[in-house]
Amino acid sequence: MKTCFVTGGSGFVGRYLIAELRRRGYAVRALARSDQAARTVEDLGATSVRGDLDDLTALQTGMAGCDAVFHLAAVVDFNAPAEQLYRVHVVATHNVVAAARQAQVGHLLYLGAASVVANASRQRQLPETFVAPYLHDGYSATKLQAEQYVLAANSSTLKTYAVRPPLIWGVGFSGYAEFKQSAESGEFWFIDGGKHVFSTCHVRNLVEALLLVYEKSPGGHIYFITDGETWTLKRFLTTLLRLYSLPHEFSSLPYSVARVAATVLDAAWRVFNLKGAPPLTKTLLYLFGKEFTISDQKIRRELGFRNVISIEEGMREIERAQAQQPQTA
Repeated sequence: MKTCFVTGGSGFVGRYLIAELRRRGYAVRALARSDQAARTVEDLGATSVRGDLDDLTALQTGMAGCDAVFHLAAVVDFNAPAEQLYRVHVVATHNVVAAARQAQVGHLLYLGAASVVANASRQRQLPETFVAPYLHDGYSATKLQAEQYVLAANSSTLKTYAVRPPLIWGVGFSGYAEFKQSAESGEFWFIDGGKHVFSTCHVRNLVEALLLVYEKSPGGHIYFITDGETWTLKRFLTTLLRLYSLPHEFSSLPYSVARVAATVLDAAWRVFNLKGAPPLTKTLLYLFGKEFTISDQKIRRELGFRNVISIEEGMREIERAQAQQPQTA
């Protein structure tokens, strides 16, 4: 039986990945920072390894005898402090690579982010080879640095890969709290009516891609992965928010107005050192204010990827999950 080591196993993607690995017969070990994280991964059938990403001993112990490492751990926050993002993404990834080499692991898969290419006038069906001239946020910049380090470590003894999804969603998706806050506070606007298409990735499609890359890719490659469908931003978010019984009718701003507003708000937050995140940033504008689509033809063409769930099916899953929630008076 092959054994895999997972960082970020108690997170949204990690929970789905561990469950699927166990379903396919893999033994799984997962790094756990806390008792709660340990209980979460153990309930999914994994063996918890207590420690953190800066604990090389824990990483090496967890990876000993493993065939593959799935490095999912990240701080998904576009406004987190630069020092935290660098530590969790770049420094931690260096530790993961060093431990994988020491443990003689054969495969290392890094969960990247499509936002590392989100900064250009052209944002339609971008390929993996596209390089953004500038990144506006520390999250994307440090994710890209970590990804580049992982790919540079590819060798005959350690095959490395990066998989870049756009917005990840599904039952229990980690962005629910942010969507809820924006919807209920009235701080969300559609830009140009939200009529532009954008790329999404259901968590089950992402997990399928991660395992396919592990099983079939020769190493040293980056792969975009999407749901393979063209929904507009308004259709997707309206459907999703309605399923969660959240407000889903929003005002619209012209893109030109939103761009000025994002610039002013970014500057105000920096100059006055305001707490929290501005309601509109340049990064959010690039990701959600106009078409942002990526092409995943590479993984489909070279590895034979096929979606395991459609957007409509994913929405129905959420609807069923919501129907099972206890009702409050």
